[in-house]
Amino acid sequence: AGLFALIYGARGAEVSAAFDAAPALTAWFFLRLSGFTALLWVPLLALSWFGMAQGVEKRKGEDVAREASR
Repeated sequence: AGLFALIYGARGAEVSAAFDAAPALTAWFFLRLSGFTALLWVPLLALSWFGMAQGVEKRKGEDVAREASR
């Protein structure tokens, strides 16, 4: 939510004035925006993390098999 507030501020929006005028509503806006973004990115990041973890475990298993065959 803070990152979105920084981005909006960098693009010229008066984020601090909005927080002064309606802090709860402005906070809710940025929290909701970050929540929608998380709905998209969390599953994608989790899938890539699980894929990389499987690759690590596969390589570890190959190393164990290679050591056992010596």
